[in-house]
Amino acid sequence: MATSKTKIVNRSLMRVGARPVTNIETDDTEEARIINNLYDIALENILSETLWTFAKKRALLTTTTDTVPFNVDEERLNKVYQRPTDCIRIFHVNDTAADWYEEEDKIVSDTAGLGIVYTFRNENPATYKSYFVTALSDLLASEIAYALLNSTSKSQEMLEVYERISLPKAKAQNAQTGKARGLNDDYWLNSRHGGPNVKEFG
Repeated sequence: MATSKTKIVNRSLMRVGARPVTNIETDDTEEARIINNLYDIALENILSETLWTFAKKRALLTTTTDTVPFNVDEERLNKVYQRPTDCIRIFHVNDTAADWYEEEDKIVSDTAGLGIVYTFRNENPATYKSYFVTALSDLLASEIAYALLNSTSKSQEMLEVYERISLPKAKAQNAQTGKARGLNDDYWLNSRHGGPNVKEFG
């Protein structure tokens, strides 16, 4: 059976000795509202940890009409792109020589045709890997222990489990889900470099 948000939440609740919920999406209780807020924050935090295979996306950025009024470091960083609205964290760009930085909801660069590989906000639990579910529920359990049970000790205990065991294990398993592929597998990246003889792109 597919993983659901309720299943993840209930695993977290049971980890700290709390009663499970019926349906976290529809329960109209203060506890459910608190847990939903905790869930959203925990999900974003763990998604930012690495380039999860199930939350990996590539995009050629769209330029905007915005301009850079002034640039503290380099005047050549004058190309302004729109940052994807579902972007959690950028891990790679399609030109290793490109200079770029994020500013508000924009990306400023010196490079035309900039493309990125990033973790997107994947809110579909059915796509999550089991190792990710374990780590997410441990992180959420730490938040629940403090916010709902007022147990600092249990919160710290679950945070240590997350940081020392479930998160490192999830990252390791995520990294073993396929052979690294080069830019030559991606036409949109190939075109930026003029051919297949390019460096590996994560």
